[in-house]
Amino acid sequence: QPWQVAADEEVARQAEFNEFKAQYGPLVDLVMAALGVLLLLAAPVGAYLLWYRKGRDKPIEMVADYLPEPPDAVSPALAGALIDDSADMQDIMATLLDLAQRGVISITEDSKPGFFSSEYDCIYRMEGSTEGLDSFEQKLLHAIFGGGQECRLSSLKNKFYKHIPKLKTALYDRLIELGYYKENPESVRTRFGCMGGVVMVGAVTIGFAAMLFLFELAPLVICPIIGIFVFGIALLISARFMPRKSDSGAELAARLRAFRTYLQDIDRYADLEQQKTIWDRCLPYA
Repeated sequence: QPWQVAADEEVARQAEFNEFKAQYGPLVDLVMAALGVLLLLAAPVGAYLLWYRKGRDKPIEMVADYLPEPPDAVSPALAGALIDDSADMQDIMATLLDLAQRGVISITEDSKPGFFSSEYDCIYRMEGSTEGLDSFEQKLLHAIFGGGQECRLSSLKNKFYKHIPKLKTALYDRLIELGYYKENPESVRTRFGCMGGVVMVGAVTIGFAAMLFLFELAPLVICPIIGIFVFGIALLISARFMPRKSDSGAELAARLRAFRTYLQDIDRYADLEQQKTIWDRCLPYA
């Protein structure tokens, strides 16, 4: 009968496969396990080597134990972004304080008595000329004041956040303009993060196909896939450290770290009266 023939052929194929599996399955499993271990060990090494070649800043020897002044008259926002390779709200707030110290704007506290407690508010006013301000500072003032001369902090509550991405981009653009970076650090992080994501998705896809077609022969075929997936994770983690400063940017960052040491350990370098003067002058950097 046809069905009997088909059944016999299936039994024969299964017997042939079992014989093949018994002969070569352990060897394939051994190779897959060894390859998986190799890839697991290679994943962090590969990510490190990629950072070493593409993301490592120029090695700079310690310029000094500390510096009592910010180097090169660099602005607080640029200093903050250069030290951690990231433009953030701290850098934006530091710029506001810096502009107030330079007399470009004034910041006045305005508290109103409430039923249970006082309502805290601030009034920002344009006081000086904006000539000489860099592009980031001008965009920050425009985000706060629009075209006006006065603004309340409370009025920015549901509006200012919309400007933050553009302000961060403007700060990165300013760093590139000054030659401290060759490309936007956020774009670098995104690129390498996407590379890690692609590797992880590729590992899952290949793993699914391998499990579908080869799992019955060699269950340990999953081991290399795990190694590839771990490499994707390593890329994703290392993306944070991939932005690379130019040589001049690395040198300036080293001096800024020395200045940060001074602010962090100011008790060692100045008496109480000096500290007050220093903090008044260096508050935006702190």
